[in-house]
Amino acid sequence: MDTPHLSAPTPPEHAYAAWLGQASHPVWIVGGALRDALAGQVAHDIDLVVAGDALAFARQMAHALGGTPASIAPQGAVARVTFADSAIFFDIAALDGADIAADLATRDFTVNALALPATAAHVTALLAGDIAAVRGDIIDPHGGLGDLAARRLRLVRPDALTRDPVRVLRAARLMTRLDLAPDAATLAATQAAAPALAAQAPERLTADLYAMLSHPNGTQAMRALDAMGALTVLVPPLIPCRGLTQGRLHHWDVFDHTLEVIDSMDRVVALMQAHQRSADDATEDLPEGRVAQPRALDLGGQNIPLLARLGEVLAEGQTRLTLLKVAALFHDVGKPLTRGVRANGDIHFQGHAEAGVPLTTPVLTGWRVGRTARRYVEGVVACHMRPSQLAGPQGLTDRAARHYLRDAGEAGIDTAIFSLADHLAVYGPEPLTSFWHHHYGVVAELLRRVYTEPQRVLPARLIDGNDLMARFGITHGPEMGRILGIVEAAHLNDEIATRAEALALVERLIAEG
Repeated sequence: MDTPHLSAPTPPEHAYAAWLGQASHPVWIVGGALRDALAGQVAHDIDLVVAGDALAFARQMAHALGGTPASIAPQGAVARVTFADSAIFFDIAALDGADIAADLATRDFTVNALALPATAAHVTALLAGDIAAVRGDIIDPHGGLGDLAARRLRLVRPDALTRDPVRVLRAARLMTRLDLAPDAATLAATQAAAPALAAQAPERLTADLYAMLSHPNGTQAMRALDAMGALTVLVPPLIPCRGLTQGRLHHWDVFDHTLEVIDSMDRVVALMQAHQRSADDATEDLPEGRVAQPRALDLGGQNIPLLARLGEVLAEGQTRLTLLKVAALFHDVGKPLTRGVRANGDIHFQGHAEAGVPLTTPVLTGWRVGRTARRYVEGVVACHMRPSQLAGPQGLTDRAARHYLRDAGEAGIDTAIFSLADHLAVYGPEPLTSFWHHHYGVVAELLRRVYTEPQRVLPARLIDGNDLMARFGITHGPEMGRILGIVEAAHLNDEIATRAEALALVERLIAEG
């Protein structure tokens, strides 16, 4: 499991160690906590195996230590205990087999088939990150310690992936997080099992995808999935993107550019953070109209609220930043349908953003993504080209900004930031062009106005449906939507500016039928 660093044990953690050391049933620490500790990460989510009823054990532990128990698998097969005063939590499963050796033989990869008796001393050392104190007592029947040292991913048993194809995604996570390479047999097994992912429970698939995209190196994780043949099973619209060439400025084809945008989002965040540290976003001009890669980004003086916004949980338990990376997977899937070549040989993809939405929606629906997250991702896909098209030589007009923000809705601010990541991922390691300065300047100015002069670009509605019902007797339905749309468009186009003018416009529309 993914585990951040944790400081040395505090009194609550000593209490966990003491209670587990005196448990009435044999208990072992297994899998991820040991694996990650050996890789230099201190665990805060601890997997336990108990010789007995997992849910009953969890309730006993929670009662004794002031925690909260919950079942997180059918029939209480896995239980979780959390604590209000600690970041540590425990996932508890019943022993699978006659003994711990039999249990470890059912696991997927050797680096996960590790166990440690949960004595008080062992738990204390593990929570303190003192892996040297417990290394000699680790139960390792399948050579996981050697594989971890050799940076090798290897199956415990040949049928591990056919028994549970979702483990293919776990393989990609381990390869990325721990820098492991699969041996030949494991790679072949992942490629054989990948097609079966299409029939697995969507919730399990999205949980692993979110986990991979919520951490750095998401592009590497997606490339690992692709090497196993799994990525296009999960995202079928990417199939025709592979090998699809783009314009002369593009370093990658559509498929590779798509994956690079994922890490480019993290790069944009890092460049925003760099500006907060150094207040320096200067770039040097290079010969022949080329532009050096930016060292920092200042988005209209609004980096602090924007960084906070990207870190907000929006839906599905995921932050805006993670959902932008989900959108990256889909943002150019409309290109195979819209690719054209002009008379001068230039390649174009006119309308690809809008064409990508009908390809995105069925995949997200199949993933069982909720309405809020789905609409957000669809909005990013539909509008990701708009920020680069907002301003001409005259600069950014309030009218253009209003139309964009209305059309993009909840995703508008975030899509503007996304467009910078998309732009940077066009050129790869090559210098940028002067268009970067224009695009960056437009996005920075748009975001400055959103936060400092919202009345200019986010005007409040002059009237709503309640006004139409109360004053004109118009009920909810197509006619109300038509009239409100006309009024809003007139407002955004600066044709009307007051409530009275809006009501007068409604009267004219009704009179005209």
